[in-house]
Amino acid sequence: MNNNNIESGKNISPTQSQLSHFVAKGIEKNFGGIKALSNVNFEINRGEVMGLVGDNGAGKTTLMKAISGAQLCDSGSFYINGKNVKINSPLDASRIGIQIVYQDLALCENLDVSANLFLGNEIRYFDNLKFIPKILRPLDHLSMEEQTKAAIEKLKVHTITSMRTKIGFLSGGQRQSIAIARAIESDSSIVLLDEPTAALGVTQTKEVLQLVK
Repeated sequence: MNNNNIESGKNISPTQSQLSHFVAKGIEKNFGGIKALSNVNFEINRGEVMGLVGDNGAGKTTLMKAISGAQLCDSGSFYINGKNVKINSPLDASRIGIQIVYQDLALCENLDVSANLFLGNEIRYFDNLKFIPKILRPLDHLSMEEQTKAAIEKLKVHTITSMRTKIGFLSGGQRQSIAIARAIESDSSIVLLDEPTAALGVTQTKEVLQLVK
């Protein structure tokens, strides 16, 4: 990481902190003598798409990791709807509605579309009967497939026709669509995309960018 870091002198007023959906104020991160993030300030409104551009080593990934709780910043504050929030772990970020889609997508190629969308959050029969151990409750595959189809249609993705298709048979753009759908369906209000079009062809890149819009 070089000295071409993310730096901003723009200050966010208290009024802006209350009006914007997400606000970062004075975010800083050092790695030894290297200043990766220096007084980073920005705000994001609901429905807004913000792009982070910079050279390799400029601090883009460091900032995303700080917002997603994967890396603690040395100083600064985050606000959601005017309320100061602490993001000390990915679980903290998830609880307040922040999800990140990493470049490797973290999808299981041997599982189908619906299984990936609900991975770790599967729908099971008898979910209202808490006295039955979760491991003994069978998976409700039909409900998961129906909800997955609805999520895909909501994002206007028309190239995935079967929710039972294994991820390994999908294109890069289709996989990215599944990863984004999973982040959105987890009740998140902020979705961070790390290099969403890396290693994609021209057509697939257009599909992903249209999906983001």
